[in-house]
Amino acid sequence: MFSKLFTPKWQHQDHQVRQAAVNALNVKEHESILLQVAVEDDCAPIRKLALSKIDRLQPLKNLLEKADTVEQWLTLANRAIEIDPGYCESLSMRLQRQFIESLDEVKLLLIANTGNPDLIKPILPNLAEGLLVTLVSGAKSFELKLAALEYIQELPRLQELAKLSSHKQVIKQIKAQINRVKSVKEKQQQEMELAQSICSQLEKLASSHWDSQSNAKYHLLEARWNSLSPKTQESLQLCFSQSLSACQKCEKKNRERIEKELLAQEASVNAREVIHQLHNIFEEMKTETLANIDSQIEAFQLLKKTWLQLSLQVELDAELKGQFGSLEHDIERIISVWNQFDDNVEQMKQHFALIPQIAIEKDSELADELIEFASNWLKKWNLLIHDLAWPDEIPMPEQLNLWLNEVKKLENEVDEYLSEELKKINHLKHKINQLKNQIKRKNLIAANKIFNYVNYEKAHLTKTLNSPIDKMLEGVIPLLDELRDWHAFATQPKKQALCDAMKSLTRNDVEPLELAEKIHQLQEEWHELTSSDSNADSILWDEFKEAADKAYEPCHKYYLEQDKVRADNLRKRQSVCLLIEKFIKESSLISQKNVEQEKSDKDWRELDKKYSQWIVEWKSYQPIPVNEQKRIQKRFNQLIERIKIPLNNYKQGNLEARERLVKKAQSLNEVEEVSQAVDAAKNLQNQWKALGMTFYRADKKQWQLFRNELDKVFARRDLAKKQFLSQLDENRQLISELTKKIEQLAELSAPEILAARGEFDRLSAQWQTNLKLPRKEEKALINAFDSARKHFSRSCQLAKRQVEQQKIVNFIDLLLAANQIKLSDLAGEAQDIDGFLLQIEGDDTDYLCEELGASLVESGEKRVASSEFVEDVQTRLLDAEILFELTSSPEIKAKRMARQLALLEKGNIGLKATVKPKKWNDDFAKFLISGLPVDQNTLIAICKRWQKIIAEII
Repeated sequence: MFSKLFTPKWQHQDHQVRQAAVNALNVKEHESILLQVAVEDDCAPIRKLALSKIDRLQPLKNLLEKADTVEQWLTLANRAIEIDPGYCESLSMRLQRQFIESLDEVKLLLIANTGNPDLIKPILPNLAEGLLVTLVSGAKSFELKLAALEYIQELPRLQELAKLSSHKQVIKQIKAQINRVKSVKEKQQQEMELAQSICSQLEKLASSHWDSQSNAKYHLLEARWNSLSPKTQESLQLCFSQSLSACQKCEKKNRERIEKELLAQEASVNAREVIHQLHNIFEEMKTETLANIDSQIEAFQLLKKTWLQLSLQVELDAELKGQFGSLEHDIERIISVWNQFDDNVEQMKQHFALIPQIAIEKDSELADELIEFASNWLKKWNLLIHDLAWPDEIPMPEQLNLWLNEVKKLENEVDEYLSEELKKINHLKHKINQLKNQIKRKNLIAANKIFNYVNYEKAHLTKTLNSPIDKMLEGVIPLLDELRDWHAFATQPKKQALCDAMKSLTRNDVEPLELAEKIHQLQEEWHELTSSDSNADSILWDEFKEAADKAYEPCHKYYLEQDKVRADNLRKRQSVCLLIEKFIKESSLISQKNVEQEKSDKDWRELDKKYSQWIVEWKSYQPIPVNEQKRIQKRFNQLIERIKIPLNNYKQGNLEARERLVKKAQSLNEVEEVSQAVDAAKNLQNQWKALGMTFYRADKKQWQLFRNELDKVFARRDLAKKQFLSQLDENRQLISELTKKIEQLAELSAPEILAARGEFDRLSAQWQTNLKLPRKEEKALINAFDSARKHFSRSCQLAKRQVEQQKIVNFIDLLLAANQIKLSDLAGEAQDIDGFLLQIEGDDTDYLCEELGASLVESGEKRVASSEFVEDVQTRLLDAEILFELTSSPEIKAKRMARQLALLEKGNIGLKATVKPKKWNDDFAKFLISGLPVDQNTLIAICKRWQKIIAEII
């Protein structure tokens, strides 16, 4: 109750009492009171004191929402930033939202100078330029001044600020901003001019002939337009849209035209492809032996349809039409020939089924019938072939070729048989003549042999061919019978002598083999005597045989011992057979067991070794009993054949693999890329090494062929390497010579260097960067070449500079002479103007000399240039020294500084890159010529200073 009667001290009328009371308040207990005082108290120090005691951000946020004046809001905001600096950005956004529209210069300066500068920086882009100027001129924060200055874009305001500001750094930044604004204005102006130029070029492009280059220009102009700022685009959008639309129409028409051309071109390409495929079909039908041409006919019909479609799409070239028509006619002609064959093939097939198989039998009756049948069959077949009339230039069908080959074999067999028969007849005729001669010579043994031979061979001749032989024998047989009767009477004493000789052998002690030889010899002589007489005396034969048996008894004992050796050899050969049989059963290489087991070349080599050993061993076991020879040899042959067959198959497979590798090696010569061919050759070598064994001679032959083909590849590699090294050497010599010549050009005098520029370009163009050089020297050679080119370029630039400077020096001499002529003319002295004009015409200078000569002959007021002109000339020279950043004389240092400030204000500083020295020189020379005459000493001083500037900038 009493608390309601008494006013709290923080509401006391005396501000000192209130201040003490506020100072005594505790923020934790009296936060609401402190907030009330901070907002409502009429004493600023008390409000500030209360506010400083508040240490929580949330109540300040609430008060900031309710603040209705800038001053109140600013006080609360400053305290909020002190509590949480990160809240500054949020406060800045709130300031912009609450007070941006009501801000004036006073409030703005209040915020800028009493608040945190970071509060106002975010709202600078949204402030009017007048308020920005106020900030630059009235803000205490230098940083804020500069930040505000960046958003001022009006030159009058910036120039006004420059006059009002006194701070050097601010002035400097203002001037920099002036330059930036001017640059932006110029850029905007240039961009506007560029936009107008783009529109103009688009209009011109739309009205001109449109081609591929126009299309590229159109897209380039469109890209340039898109790179412009939206503001510039907006100002000329209508003009651009109209021009762009016109260009788009032109582009569409051009695209349609190109599409038509491409369609025609594509159709032409397709037509050529159709002709190419037709040509391939024609060549295939013309050069290859085919079973049928169904696939070719199908492809031909498809290509005809394709050609018809192409003809409907575009008008094809007459030459292509002619090629197609010619190929079409040729193919249809071949098809008609094949159709005729198809019509006759059934009849030919039926006839060919009856072809006689003449493995001519020796039975003469069958031979006669076969020969006659074959002859009739061949006549009918030849008639069918004649009716078919197959052209020689077209390969016959595969079936017909097979038939003709079989018929050819038949014809050869018939001809061969008849030829052999005729040879036999001629031979028998010759034998009969020999028989006659032997009968005349009384040689019965030879005559009997020939007679028996003739009868035997005659029995195997065709009956139709026997008649000439029979006729010849009719006259010979009586003579032979007479000779036989006479010979039987003459041999009786000789037989008795042979019997006595055989009996004498039983009484002689002779070695068994020699004895057997003598017995055999006597038996042969007996046989010769009895061979001519089949009815020989049997009594003498019994006597001869008994003596031979008695004489042969010692030989019989010897041959019994030999039989034991033969039996032993037989057993050994049987053992060999058993060994081979056992091996065959157990070996995975021969038997069917372990088929999946991998069989290495080593296994086959061991088998081959055993095979050879068994052959050698078998041959060493001889002789053997004659009656067992065929049986045991047959058994051995069958066993060894079981080994030989898989062994030979393995060798044959390896041989065929070698033959395939040889063919692959032969195909390497068709590979154009040498490195690929060499790699393939090495790969083939590795494959060859991996192959197993094969037949020795065949292996040697294939290896020689393989080696020869690979040698060709490696020879190509060696040749290519030699050529490559030769090319490297040529390239090295070329770049060395070019480097030397360019270095020589670089050492020429200035005029000669400039005249040699074309020679330098020619020498530089001779070296191509894709040329190869020796790897070790490549870098050094290229560096030397580039260094020589750079040296020449530097020398050329220096020479050009010297020539330009010399031209200016010559011009200055002419300028001084012309000035002297004018001064003398003012003094009334006669001058040789014509001679001076002739000197100008002969001088190697530029067009400025013409202006100098024109100034001598022009009419007008004649007076010495005023001091203002001279001062203007000196100012131009000083501007050049400042512009090109050259040093000036010490005595004009103050004048230079003043001039720099003046140029800075005009924005003419920093434009060095935009002014070309040659243009400045020409402009200065023209200006100087326009003011002649000038005091000669003054002009000399000007020209010296001018020449010094030129020496630095050109």
